[in-house]
Amino acid sequence: MSNLLLLFFCLMLFATAKGQTSYTEAMKQGDAAFKNGQYKIAVDKYFAAEAFDPTKKDIVKQKVKLTFDKIEALRSEADRALMEVQKQKQRADSALKETQKQKDRADIALKETQKQKDRADSALKETQRQKERADSSFLNCRNSKKR
Repeated sequence: MSNLLLLFFCLMLFATAKGQTSYTEAMKQGDAAFKNGQYKIAVDKYFAAEAFDPTKKDIVKQKVKLTFDKIEALRSEADRALMEVQKQKQRADSALKETQKQKDRADIALKETQKQKDRADSALKETQRQKERADSSFLNCRNSKKR
């Protein structure tokens, strides 16, 4: 079991230091990772560089601090963006509520308009019936006078 753990530890160490043969190379790889936005890899490379040359600990510490400052700046920017998104969502929700209120008012107005149209249609039918009766009475009256 302990041999397996030792093997696993060696593999992890090898994976961390993979492709690095010197302090300078590890620092270059760390800088390249930093420029590409791969901050975790950059930190790993900087620590690998420190393992190659512990006397340059201050330089590595400065690079790691710079990396964490960049991460913190990105986090702050993400927090600001999140707050802006939340504000925009609140505005959109308010606009949606107002739109729903206007739709409800329009639906009520449509129903009222439909009722008025139905009344007008009913009144038109009644008027047409009365006109037909009046025309019929007029014709009956006229025909009776002619006889």
